[in-house]
Amino acid sequence: MSASITLTDADTGQLRVIPGVLSKHGRINGTLMDISSGGAGLVVSEYVPRWCRVMVGVHRSEEDGKSIVSAPGVVRRVQMLDRRPSYLLGVSFSDLDEDSHGKLIRLLSMIDGQEEIVPGDQQRC
Repeated sequence: MSASITLTDADTGQLRVIPGVLSKHGRINGTLMDISSGGAGLVVSEYVPRWCRVMVGVHRSEEDGKSIVSAPGVVRRVQMLDRRPSYLLGVSFSDLDEDSHGKLIRLLSMIDGQEEIVPGDQQRC
């Protein structure tokens, strides 16, 4: 599943982004590897330091400008996967508001197959 991270304004200075790394939506795109109500694991091509505050977005595709779910979090783990720029980030969710928490729980239900995914239905998530 497609995912992205966006650094908060307070932590943008910690990351020197190479031109062209950010998508047209101003985020670092990646692949969602794992997600739960407590956090997410995703693979990205740009190094992001531990303790950075980020916004994690889950998308239907990389080109999708709107997130199915957006959740604030903190990078807790960074692991380089191989020689090409590829990093596994472990992000713990923090300060989830009620709306974001509800959307996250609904997404988890859809992934578990307990609820049907309706293409184009943004209101359900």
